[in-house]
This record gives sequence, C-alpha cells and structure tokens, in this order.
Amino acid sequence: ADETYGQLLDKLAGRNFKSVSATLSADIPRFYVSSSSDPYPKKDRKRWEKTQKELDQLKSATAENEVLPGGQRASHPGGE
Repeated sequence: ADETYGQLLDKLAGRNFKSVSATLSADIPRFYVSSSSDPYPKKDRKRWEKTQKELDQLKSATAENEVLPGGQRASHPGGE
C-alpha cells in the first residue's frame, strides 16, 4: 500500500494536484498519518522526504482550490 500511495502521490504532484477530488485530497494524508511517523527504512530516506514535500504541496493545492457554498473561492492569507 505504501508504494501504491507513493506512486499516486507522484502522479498527482506531476499534474500539480489539479482535478483532485476532496475525498482523495483527504484520504492520502490520512493514510500517511495512520502510518508510523517515519515508515521508510533509512535506505529509503529520500523517498520519504519526497513524500513529505508532495504532501505539503497537496495541502497547499487543496487550500487554494477550496470552494465555499455558492461557488465562491475561500480567501487565504497571501492568496488572491
């Protein structure tokens, strides 16, 4: 499962997380939170660092794409 989620996260990051459903945006981080804080052995440290970076990008993209009832976009500090 770790590898599958990693591949999915890579693919979504390659598309800048465009068209990612709210359900999937919530499910991916939930999967990693339920894993141990550092699920990869030392030899896979770079993979884990990449995963953390992509999770941060997903969180940012989700916040930017948040839509309020009525179709208005949520305003976020530093955003337009």
